[in-house]
Amino acid sequence: MIPQLMIKRVDVVTGGVSAVYGSDAISGVVNFMTNPDFNGVKTETKYGISEESDGEQYSVGIAAGTSLGSRAHIEASYEFHDDDGIPYRSARPNNHLCGMLGNGTTIPYFKSCGVRRFDATFGGLIRSGALANNQFLANGTLAAFNPGAAQSVTGLSNIAIGGDGAYLDASLKAGLRSHQLFTRLDYDFTDDCTAMSRPPATRRKILITPTG
Repeated sequence: MIPQLMIKRVDVVTGGVSAVYGSDAISGVVNFMTNPDFNGVKTETKYGISEESDGEQYSVGIAAGTSLGSRAHIEASYEFHDDDGIPYRSARPNNHLCGMLGNGTTIPYFKSCGVRRFDATFGGLIRSGALANNQFLANGTLAAFNPGAAQSVTGLSNIAIGGDGAYLDASLKAGLRSHQLFTRLDYDFTDDCTAMSRPPATRRKILITPTG
């Protein structure tokens, strides 16, 4: 969670120098440096929507900073993000019931649409007994099950093209809603001694470090 309104600069440290942050940071470190001297008020508003009129997202934020006397300084920011996401990949024609088929050897991989399972339906499939190969429809009645054309897929044995089988319609883009609050206070006891509050630092990948 990075307080974007309070970022002053971003430093990328690579090579042996980054080892100062620990043995797990030898490959490199990204430092997001906050502005310790921010004064005034800043606001930001963003809005976006896809060409398909979905995936709506917006964010609003406000940051403020001021000096408290001659030795103390306080600043804070609040940001709200709301992203509806795209909950179903079938929202895009080129992703509707599409998948990679083939085994990569005798049958090269290729994209095909209309991909379903031939061993399950949304309402339920009877697989044995006198009513085998019948499915339950949405209204609860029984109907013959069309399994479609079975396909050869690496690691899968229940894939077909066409038919009445169930399918996975996973999200194309996950939704996200978040609240971000950042505060910082510093106080100069002397010209050479300053105390400050600071957010937790995550050394392994990202450090959020006030300057000064």
